[in-house]
Amino acid sequence: MQVAVIRDFDSLASLREAWNLAVEASHNDSVFLTHEWFYSWAKAFSSPDELYVLVAYDHGRVLGIMPLKIERARRGMWTGTVLKSMSNPHTCKYDIIVHRERRVDVLAAMFRYIGEHIPWAVMELNYVPVSSPSVDLLRGFQGSGFYRMRILPWMESPYVAIEGSWDSYFSGRDKRVRKNWQNFERRANREGSSEVVSIHGGKDLEKGVRAAFEIEKTSWKGAVGSAMAMSDAISGFYLDLAERMSCHGRFQLHFLNFNGQKIAFDYCLKYKDHFNVLKTGYNPAFSVHSPGRVLHVKVLRSLYDQGTFKKCDLLGTRDVWKEEFTNLAEPLIQVRLYNRRFDAMLAYGVLRFLERTKKKLRQYPQIYKSAKSVYIGLKHAR
Repeated sequence: MQVAVIRDFDSLASLREAWNLAVEASHNDSVFLTHEWFYSWAKAFSSPDELYVLVAYDHGRVLGIMPLKIERARRGMWTGTVLKSMSNPHTCKYDIIVHRERRVDVLAAMFRYIGEHIPWAVMELNYVPVSSPSVDLLRGFQGSGFYRMRILPWMESPYVAIEGSWDSYFSGRDKRVRKNWQNFERRANREGSSEVVSIHGGKDLEKGVRAAFEIEKTSWKGAVGSAMAMSDAISGFYLDLAERMSCHGRFQLHFLNFNGQKIAFDYCLKYKDHFNVLKTGYNPAFSVHSPGRVLHVKVLRSLYDQGTFKKCDLLGTRDVWKEEFTNLAEPLIQVRLYNRRFDAMLAYGVLRFLERTKKKLRQYPQIYKSAKSVYIGLKHAR
């Protein structure tokens, strides 16, 4: 078993075919682990100085990939070298790619390489599904591959389990929700003509994605500066991702057209029997018609009618509107590993002490508030 590290975009690009074969043979075959996802992410949000992608292979076949970035970071009162998952707030899910039949050997080889060649202190893997086999697999290396492992809650990602028929799903929704959905659609049909228009690729792809940017920019996200179009890096990521995924038939962009005008969108990726809604938005000028709800209902109904999908992942956090569609959510966690070095063990002790102190102080709100103010003041002063 050999391990190499990729630190430039050209080498990363050349790995596309072998990478995707490794994903299909892994224990967590997901669109968010494909080469297209990580390459688009790296080009938008990373630099070669940060890039640190570990690749394990045997007889020329890629058996494991650990997409990481390396940086100097501060955690509380500790500063040191952190290996982080290639992830940020635009990441939906993350995992280590390991061949399902060679899991222990592959991971052992990668941690052996990390221990011999990288002066790391802490490793942070964010957005990992709590059900991932990687979690138990990593536990087996505590004490040999690293000093300590901690599992921290990250977020809950809502999803709809597509089972049975649309009618059975619809009847299972709250009575008030069902009534609202029907009223929204009736109102839209009464005051104009509405239809769903979909783009999967081709010459209209970029124009369509930019139209979604403009819709989102009119919403509250535009007001607070978090819309995709507000940053070249973010808009570039979603444009590049759409182009790369569309080449493999994995991209869908749905619009709700009202009297010929696009007023809502769903930016989606499909992969085998999973359908993923990454971004959604609507023009608030048409909020009386609840165009976002109308579009979500139409798209979800079409998934039931197709009969090819088992799961519709709404992704992100458990927002109120998502609770209308489902009460199911997949917990995502942060896996934090500490190296067998003095500074890493010190960081583990310091951070554990701070967490326990914070937990105890929360029992006394006034003291906690004062302590927090002092800490923030010292942090700004430093």
